Amino acid sequence: MASANQPGAPGGHSLGPASIAAAATIGLLMALPSLPGRMNGDAIDMFEQALRGGYSDWHVTLVSWLWNLSGAGSLAVAALTLVTAAVILVSFAILFASAGLGRWPAVAAAAALAALPPVLGYLAAVSKDTWFAAIVLAMLVLSAVGRPGRLWARAALAGLGVVVRPEGVLLIPVFALAEFYIFSGSWRRGAGFAAIAAAVVALNFLFVYQVAKAERLYPQSVIFLFDLAGISIKTDTLLLPPAAFPAQDLEVLKRHFWFDSVAPMIWGEPKEEMLGRVRGDDVSDLQRRWIAAIIAHPREYLSTRAGVIGTFLKGIWQYHPGIDPNPNISLYWPPWNDAVNAYVAAAPKRLMSHSLPMAGAAVLALWLALRRRATRWDRAVLAYLAIGLVYQLMLLVLMVAPDFRFGYAGVVLFYLVLALTLVREREGVAALIAWLRRRRPSGA
Repeated sequence: MASANQPGAPGGHSLGPASIAAAATIGLLMALPSLPGRMNGDAIDMFEQALRGGYSDWHVTLVSWLWNLSGAGSLAVAALTLVTAAVILVSFAILFASAGLGRWPAVAAAAALAALPPVLGYLAAVSKDTWFAAIVLAMLVLSAVGRPGRLWARAALAGLGVVVRPEGVLLIPVFALAEFYIFSGSWRRGAGFAAIAAAVVALNFLFVYQVAKAERLYPQSVIFLFDLAGISIKTDTLLLPPAAFPAQDLEVLKRHFWFDSVAPMIWGEPKEEMLGRVRGDDVSDLQRRWIAAIIAHPREYLSTRAGVIGTFLKGIWQYHPGIDPNPNISLYWPPWNDAVNAYVAAAPKRLMSHSLPMAGAAVLALWLALRRRATRWDRAVLAYLAIGLVYQLMLLVLMVAPDFRFGYAGVVLFYLVLALTLVREREGVAALIAWLRRRRPSGA
């Protein structure tokens, strides 16, 4: 009988140096056509902060600071893109091998999974969502096949995940609960995990404001702006304060309101009619108004949320096509990148949605839970599938735009765990296929 805390699934394998190097190389090759990486406006803003050596907390200050330290060239951006892709591919391969595939079949399975359009679309993106996915995958590897005593490493990675995706702080208790579940430990283990993760977050806070001297822009305020704008429209009552909406004209707000994105309402034209980003005490006032509006108008709040959620579930911006126009950085090989775009764009729309991985994760998690397999590997896979689903559900009340990249980690975890489950159940799947073939009428 398998030990409850043994690494890997029964019959699993480990990767050798050659197969790990092969998986990493495949990751580099898959990212190569889109180097230095697909960059939207957020990524370009981070790069421009690195160029001038002045930072804000709107994005990942640490990354901009490191780019500046390295010389702020496009090679530094490309290096991060390559490392991220390699981490993702190696994580895939390790998990496939631990599920029972041989070393080289595991590498091949990792490549096939990475080539799946929902995964490939943001594999080479210069995006906090891709970085967060790579971090969570590394945590899953350490949980499934790493040493139980390396709690500090898993917790530090959870803290790093919050550094790149600040709303991930809401997942720290979920990660801590997963640690307790996976390792059949005491509550003290979960508490220690949370404490280490919190310490990493606190150190980053000190770094951002004391070392990098980043300007504080209160990125969370866009949630308040979006929801208050929507509730204002639906109640026909202006709920935004002058600091957040200088025009103070409901008709102007109606003219510029977008039901599924805050971006056109902040960065559109003319500037004097746009929502404004608030700071200091104005943020506290905006937050109080937001809470009061939700309590007073719950139906209108849910209707506002429904607009962005509906578009998100259908899938939009399933990949970023390249690098947004700017004078400082551009793609190395645009024709190669165009070829990748054409491949991803040809995928069925349902495959590139969020509704499929979310519904699929819920069903798969229930099935895995009912199987009640006792190994640490099985518990880790189930726990991280659930974490991916919780993350996507959490985003439904936090997102202010419906881009596919939000929740990318949850999408990757679903397709990975689905593939791992098929590997684990390959004998049963083969028997089912054989049975279906026997059931087919002769000559069909």
